[in-house]
Amino acid sequence: MRRRASLFLILLAVGAVCFLLWESVLGPALLDEGADDELSMLDAEAALDGGGGTATQDAPGLSGLGATPGAGGRGPDGGGALADGLTAAERAARAGAASVPFEGRVVGPNGAPAKGVKIVLKGPGGVETIETDANGAFKHSLRPGRYGLMFQGEDGGLMLRNWMLDGSPKEELEFALKEPAAVAVLISRGKDPVADADVVLTSREMGELATFTLATDGLGQALFENLVPGRYDIVAQVPEGPLAKANAFAPPGNKRDVKVKVPDGIVFKGLVRAGKSGPGVAARLTLETQAAGSQGVFETVFETRPDGTYELTVPKGWARNFVVEADGHAPWPNAQERRNVLRSLRGLSRKGPVTRNVILRGGAQLSGIVTTEDKTPVPGLKLRFAMRRGPVVSVTTTDGGAYAVANLNPGRYYLQVETPAWFPIRGQVMDFTVPGGASPKPVTFDISLLGARRLEGIIVDAAGQGLGGARVWIVGGGRVVRGARNAGRVLEVFSGKDGRWVITDIPPDKTVIVRAAMGQLEADPVSARWEKPPPGLIRMTLKGTSGLRGTVVDLATRRGLARARVRIVPDPYDGRTGRTVYTNNNGEFSVENMLPGRWKLTPWIKSYLPAEAESVDLVREGESEVTLRLDPGQVFAGVVQTESGVPLRNTRVRVRGRPNGAKNDVTRTATTNTKGAFRLTGFAQGTYEVSFRRNGYRTVTRKGFRDGDDRLHIVLRPH
Repeated sequence: MRRRASLFLILLAVGAVCFLLWESVLGPALLDEGADDELSMLDAEAALDGGGGTATQDAPGLSGLGATPGAGGRGPDGGGALADGLTAAERAARAGAASVPFEGRVVGPNGAPAKGVKIVLKGPGGVETIETDANGAFKHSLRPGRYGLMFQGEDGGLMLRNWMLDGSPKEELEFALKEPAAVAVLISRGKDPVADADVVLTSREMGELATFTLATDGLGQALFENLVPGRYDIVAQVPEGPLAKANAFAPPGNKRDVKVKVPDGIVFKGLVRAGKSGPGVAARLTLETQAAGSQGVFETVFETRPDGTYELTVPKGWARNFVVEADGHAPWPNAQERRNVLRSLRGLSRKGPVTRNVILRGGAQLSGIVTTEDKTPVPGLKLRFAMRRGPVVSVTTTDGGAYAVANLNPGRYYLQVETPAWFPIRGQVMDFTVPGGASPKPVTFDISLLGARRLEGIIVDAAGQGLGGARVWIVGGGRVVRGARNAGRVLEVFSGKDGRWVITDIPPDKTVIVRAAMGQLEADPVSARWEKPPPGLIRMTLKGTSGLRGTVVDLATRRGLARARVRIVPDPYDGRTGRTVYTNNNGEFSVENMLPGRWKLTPWIKSYLPAEAESVDLVREGESEVTLRLDPGQVFAGVVQTESGVPLRNTRVRVRGRPNGAKNDVTRTATTNTKGAFRLTGFAQGTYEVSFRRNGYRTVTRKGFRDGDDRLHIVLRPH
């Protein structure tokens, strides 16, 4: 009974975590591939107004150009949003939203029509389920947006994430199922299998919609069969033992074994105190360890005694995470300390007991008041303070617009406004630093906001006819827009039936650029200056796009270079989205759906000299070709052998030196292959030395290289 209750709690926790992961995956994502905060949204949650055929993405409480929301995000009529954040009018608009066809067929792994396939769709409208008919066909209509799709059939399955549906004309969609997969979770303690362990398997792509539960049998195995191929998270509760976590990719037509070996215990003890000379304090500790040969990470959550001491037996293994939390103190360790703390716990993988004392710091107090430009407090506003490498702290303002956060770790924090319809005023400082020390001083950070403005327009084709289902989004806006997106705000819509669209969550004092696309068609970006708003509808015409093909080659050998990175940015930046692509094994790359104009292409591989950007001009509905060259620079290459001429594999080769005009040395290493050969490239002209080291042999060092050498012949002699 106790184990079943534990299983219920595990399922509840896994479901909540997967839901949050799902929302973050389908939420907005930053693609900083060009100049000046160029962004591209991955989420497509839009409110489509079916009454007038206009798509809107209205922030709660906004009405009219530049309107300022009232208290708590309520509209000017004081009527406020309902439980789901939408006003009654907005909910009615969504109920009559424009839709686009979603129809096609599903075939099995053998190419034959797959009947009775269950299709689960998760997107802007929530979760829907349809099935294929006897011919494997399906016919449905959906709101435009990005979806997660899961196909479940007798012969196989398929999962797709971030699949976008817009209003562009499509040929019949065809989805091919993959053969069913299986995951076997094998739990053992020493040589003995562990029976009756509760195992929960959850799809990373579909979250709570694809969660399965089994108990291990007498052989310690929980076999999950007929799974849709994809990646799964695993949580296992060992009877009278630790909680184990793992993950696995379930390949089509195969079974993946996940071995969770419950290790022996090791004594872990210590003292948690407040300050170096302060008293012990009660705290909550979370430790994660991973034993050798086990694919599972074991989590132990425990509390100290009232005097701050603790001593218990934990699973033996390498420490993967360790967190200490206590009331009135900052969480320990902070992001900068974490690596060294985990290194100090290496003894947990060896012999016990292991002692780790912890000194907690009094975290800093952060507080402030959020007001409008005229100093009116803004209640009910959700704020986020994020570190570049650390946790995100969320807080909501009080009725008087005040907020307070206690026990912050030192570091630099960045402001993000989570509540739609509000943006930091021009000149508002967007970041602040929390000082360190035993007793850090309180930090006051007041925030001034402005209500959002709105942009509206129409999407048309070359003949001037309105086009529904086109994606419309904004780029630019600097930190303000980037912070809004990182906080989860949706700054894009899909056009309604007559091509009309409205976005009301726009920074009031920032120039933004409006983008629109549908399928392989895209409109020229339009700049919307804040100081001179567009007088009427922003009219955008969708046209054909361009294609680009190219090759990255070695400047000396003219051979294609695999896995070279090519960064493509507009020149000048005008709202076009930059790209980053990688070459295939032949050094080739291709990009579709690019806007015409001049672009700069910069190839890069770590082992080559940095290259200058090369420009290419793209024409509409055309395809251009380009060849990019990377200079290998000075080359060090050769073979390492014994005195008798036997190749020495796994010899470590290190080239170290200083390029001409540089302030610091550069170092690169390589290991010889089965033929004793090595090759290191990408060195600028300078002075270098090369050393060769292998266990059981004397180290050889050659100095004074100025032009490299690709014909080195090194002989190593035993000690």
